[in-house]
Amino acid sequence: MTEKVTVERTDETVQVIGNGGTPPASPPDYKTLPWENLQTSPTNPRRRINEQTIESLAESIRTQGVLEPLIVRPKGEKFEIVCGERRYRAAKVADMIEMPCLVRELSDEQVLDIQIHENLHREDIHAMDEAFAYQFLKEKLGCEVKELALRVGKPEGYVLNRLKLNLLIKEAQKDIDNEHLPLTYALELAKYTPEIQKVIYAEVYRKKGKYQGDHWIEMPIKGETVPWKNFLEWINTHIHRLLSKAPFDPKATDLRSDGLACVKCSERTGAVVSLFEPNQVGKGMRA
Repeated sequence: MTEKVTVERTDETVQVIGNGGTPPASPPDYKTLPWENLQTSPTNPRRRINEQTIESLAESIRTQGVLEPLIVRPKGEKFEIVCGERRYRAAKVADMIEMPCLVRELSDEQVLDIQIHENLHREDIHAMDEAFAYQFLKEKLGCEVKELALRVGKPEGYVLNRLKLNLLIKEAQKDIDNEHLPLTYALELAKYTPEIQKVIYAEVYRKKGKYQGDHWIEMPIKGETVPWKNFLEWINTHIHRLLSKAPFDPKATDLRSDGLACVKCSERTGAVVSLFEPNQVGKGMRA
């Protein structure tokens, strides 16, 4: 049975206002809801939840209970969890049968805004979580990168870089998940087509040799990347060339019928400044 408790709550935890969202006109209802009447949100941008932290949180719940109520909204015969999925999962492990909840009437957009604020502003958020979340929000809200950046409170170049991680080949995404591939290497890799990525990916890690039957093979050592400078030099030599080392004058205006010089071409990689991390801008003109 649902127990309704009348309380006055003026603390800031009640006033959860999403980034760009509008708070509901009426105050939330504080209720104790049966665990089975709650359901997770399909729009939660948080992709990964560490099971070890769930166990730790469950132990805390066993001894102290759920100290912070979930934020939920009515959804059919149940209640959708807007904020607090970790507490919800941990409560199941702790065999809780009821959960303290703040029930709110929220629109889909308000739910997204609150979830952005709750999940994408965590200090420990994983880069691939951001990548998937930004792509999801971009499609769900039907907005451009500039508007999305304003919504999440991040620089446009930062959001664009995270979105580019969604274009990584699966092997590279898995390596980021397993903390083998540093973000700087991943962002460089993400600039290329999947076919070229596979070629570059084979050169990311140091290698060790061993015999496999009668053959000597070299295997990558995951987590031990080649030096950054060597990595970029390999790409510049085997994938493209630096304009500064081109066998022609990159400032020449007689190479094309329209008189456009290579250094002013908008199609060269180096012209798209927003694709690069701030410390990589201006490191060399790429063809």
